[in-house]
Amino acid sequence: MFLLAARFFLSAILFSIAGSKLYLESTSNDNRDEGFTHPLLTDSRTLAARAYQRLEEGSPRDIETARSILNKLLVTNAASAEQWSTLGTALVQAGKIEEARYCFHRAGELAPNSVETDLAIANFHMSVKEGRSALPYLGKILAHADSYDDTVFTDFDALKLHFNEIVAEGGLPSDPKHLGSYFRHLIGLGDLANAREAWVKMRSYSPSDSLADQYVNFLISKGLEDEARAAWIDQLGDRETPEEKTALVLNAGFERDLANVFFDWRITPREHVKVDRDQEVFQSGHSSLRIQFDGGENLDYSGVSQRVFLRPGVYQLEAFVRTKDITTDEGVSLRVFNVQTEKVIGTNGWKRVEAKFTLPTSTAVQIQVVRHPSLRFDNKIAGTAWIDGASLRRVN
Repeated sequence: MFLLAARFFLSAILFSIAGSKLYLESTSNDNRDEGFTHPLLTDSRTLAARAYQRLEEGSPRDIETARSILNKLLVTNAASAEQWSTLGTALVQAGKIEEARYCFHRAGELAPNSVETDLAIANFHMSVKEGRSALPYLGKILAHADSYDDTVFTDFDALKLHFNEIVAEGGLPSDPKHLGSYFRHLIGLGDLANAREAWVKMRSYSPSDSLADQYVNFLISKGLEDEARAAWIDQLGDRETPEEKTALVLNAGFERDLANVFFDWRITPREHVKVDRDQEVFQSGHSSLRIQFDGGENLDYSGVSQRVFLRPGVYQLEAFVRTKDITTDEGVSLRVFNVQTEKVIGTNGWKRVEAKFTLPTSTAVQIQVVRHPSLRFDNKIAGTAWIDGASLRRVN
């Protein structure tokens, strides 16, 4: 009998607590005094969700209601950076900027290493037109979480500040990884002025040839061919001699590894052809380009090329070609604009080949190593060709 009475008494207590909890969490209590909320009887997640909903609805009454709810939550959990930030957001929407500033300051003190808190503080400064004050927090976010790059870069775009200003105010960590990511973002936007500033900064970190090539292609897309070439020459550094840097054809003797970038030789892979540098056979320097045909196809080939921007005038293309057992009547030659050098077949020592052409207007041309299809029955090309000392000069 006693056990049954105890169970009944406990059930009554639980029912009373549940009823009180439902009453305290109901919308009718949203605007009651803060002291009315009891920490043991209210679910902070339920109240916070209702506050967020009120903030999204956005009317003055909803914002005031959200502020009231959030004040209650702070009474029960004053150590929550998230709740201080959310209250700050409500105060901003209510026009109480200095009270909001205090809330975000407290959130920063409570969670100094929280990406979400830093983002909330940054958004506060941006919402009250204090963009430069947001930059240190955006910089902290980048330093601690790569997944926020797009969010932070979008905020940079909204601030409309120059790259150097963003760096000076702490918006970007001083490391090549984040600088490179933002540099690519600027290129994607087509932002020439800031991309230029970013590239100057990037140069101090010795960027990769691949990144430099992205910048070169970006400049060319803007019609800045001379600036693009100058940027690539600067990227090469001491890998090219001063004489080589002033030549129209870069890496003319294939002395450097083939970077497959805009201002260098590009190799397009092709079945039945193998292309690489040969450091044992060369006409000058210490290497040449070797092209090996396996005899499996009657090739129409133009897989080795370099693009050059030229002004109007008369030009002469020259190169040295060596061959071993090149079959068929269609051998290897070099082509530029609308002319090509003689084709070399069979076996030959180093042979100088040349072609002269006239450009009526400024234009981009491609120097190509080519082989045309043969019309004969035995038309599948085999053998090896070497190219060295390619040059292009303007004829007075």
